[in-house]
Order: sequence, then structure tokens, then C-alpha cells
Amino acid sequence: MPFDGLVTYSVINELKEFINGKIDKIYQPNSEDIVLILRKEKIQKTFDFNKSNILKI
Repeated sequence: MPFDGLVTYSVINELKEFINGKIDKIYQPNSEDIVLILRKEKIQKTFDFNKSNILKI
């Protein structure tokens, strides 16, 4: 799946709740995956970006 405008829009909407939040950890388990662990106050979410499924929550 290409990282086009629709995917970018979806990623932005998912990340909006973490404005002024902090990045806890960033992992790159392999060359096609990026995992972000973000937190803001008591909210914590893990985002898994990879080539086949751009955003998994």
C-alpha cells in the first residue's frame, strides 16, 4: 500500500490526540517496520507502521 494522501490523513487523525505528548520508544524490528509508543498523561498507544499494513493500532 502506498503512503499517499489518504494514508497520511489517517495517520494525522490518529496522532492528533498526542499533540504535546511524548514519544516513549521507537523500534525498527526490521527494514519495513517502525513501531512508535506514544503517551500523553494517562493515555498510551502503540502504533505499528509497516509496508504491508501502513498503520495498525
